[in-house]
Amino acid sequence: MTFRPQMRDWQSTEQHRTSLTKSGTSIASDMIGSEADLSKVSVGLLNSVELTDEAIDFLETIFDEFDGDFDKVLQPRELEELFSTAPESPWIENPYKDAVGRNIFGELSLDAFLSEWALMTLLNPTLSVESLINIGYPGFVFGPRKAGKSALLNSFIGRPYSEAYNETNEDRFAVNIVDISRENKKYLVLREISEGGVTKLLANKKSLASCDIAIFVYDRSDESSWKASYELLLKIVRHGEDTGFQVPCLMVAAKDDKDSFTMVIEEETTVSQDMEVDAPIPISVKLGNFNNVFHRIVSAAEPPHLSIPETEAGKTHKPFHTVIDRSLKFVSAVVAVAFVVVVARKNVAARKNASG
Repeated sequence: MTFRPQMRDWQSTEQHRTSLTKSGTSIASDMIGSEADLSKVSVGLLNSVELTDEAIDFLETIFDEFDGDFDKVLQPRELEELFSTAPESPWIENPYKDAVGRNIFGELSLDAFLSEWALMTLLNPTLSVESLINIGYPGFVFGPRKAGKSALLNSFIGRPYSEAYNETNEDRFAVNIVDISRENKKYLVLREISEGGVTKLLANKKSLASCDIAIFVYDRSDESSWKASYELLLKIVRHGEDTGFQVPCLMVAAKDDKDSFTMVIEEETTVSQDMEVDAPIPISVKLGNFNNVFHRIVSAAEPPHLSIPETEAGKTHKPFHTVIDRSLKFVSAVVAVAFVVVVARKNVAARKNASG
């Protein structure tokens, strides 16, 4: 399994370029949230929006990864696979459907592929960013200060380990491709939730609707870090039970190169058994021992009805749960739905009605 250090970014041109991502955090936070949050992204009448070189590099990587037969074009089935984690392909309707040239087999060249993204970014930058997020698995990364959240994200995008501690005061993102197998590659979006951002996140009842998996990181050598992470786990699980937006959860025991507290190890086992989730994944970013953590994150996100923890109250009083279930797209006559029964993932219909 390999991880290719690529990042995404967008810029706006008005005599000079202004970053839409505002240092890669605040606007991105809006974009990964609700439809109302997504609508905040706008550009003035005198502005044009274009993909940066970094974004183009990333899209070229996406193209290469999904070009399974290395014929320099994306076949219809390869495009279908690329957007398999989205509610639907953004290019099946006008103005994108017939905007670029295809060969007689309906295949897209790299230039045509990039042109589609360029057009979508120009006409609807919100849809462009939303579509990039949709073709992957969004994961929220929780944990107390100094737990190792930032180190985990940095390692995901190929940044070297550093002993220096820089506190994260706002949400940040790391994006990369995870090679599950030679022919199975997934796009993973990790969003680090700052310690102070948890309260704001949980104030929104639908905050977990855009989350495919929640990851809880703690310093295994620090008992207080474990307890704080466990409290965060309980908050997220209870929020999911109260709102119906339950998500799979994984615990990551960071800094495994240090001596672990015996009590922490015992409590880890008890919590995983009581809440019916996988045992914590021990990792050491410092030593480069990742224990296939990114592969396991994606694997846990794919069958979301597994790995969903429950509190004792949740087990006793089970409400109707809106479970994020991507597999329904393949079971229900290839109908692209991502939420069980009623709630469509990302609420595409609401977006279309708003634009209409």
